[in-house]
Amino acid sequence: MKKKIFILTAVFMLTLLSTGLAQMRWQKIITTDAYRYYFDSSTIAYGQMAILNQEKTSKIDKNVIVFLAQKVYWNPQDTITILQQINNNIDWTTMTYSVGQYKYDINNNNLWQGDISFFTNDGRMLGTVHRNIWNDIGKSSDEERICQYLMKYAKENNQSLKDHT
Repeated sequence: MKKKIFILTAVFMLTLLSTGLAQMRWQKIITTDAYRYYFDSSTIAYGQMAILNQEKTSKIDKNVIVFLAQKVYWNPQDTITILQQINNNIDWTTMTYSVGQYKYDINNNNLWQGDISFFTNDGRMLGTVHRNIWNDIGKSSDEERICQYLMKYAKENNQSLKDHT
């Protein structure tokens, strides 16, 4: 009986630990009236420049920060309406957050948006919107605040970004 209690306790503790570690990887950048914005600290990296040679190697480009971002919506109704216009074959009504692929180009002050996947509160993926868009970053915008935070994070965690590249 003591062995069963010990095993159950160990499994419970491991579950708590893994949940805590998963939440630690998403670091909050900003909170707005519409959403909370996080980035994935376990995958943030520098970009890469192709080097034209016979080995087809690449070089780290510290002027580009590549990251996954998560938006947790306070009230996702506006986003749900847009998603239904994009694809009305999916029931988006249970969507609560999204995870997207992004690149921040420091030199040109613009942000690339790649694919964005949308999820329910319990983590079930509803669908993905495929994108490949570069946008200029406006002054005093949420995107400017996000990119300033990421530049500071990259400076303070330079080796970690290199390791993820």
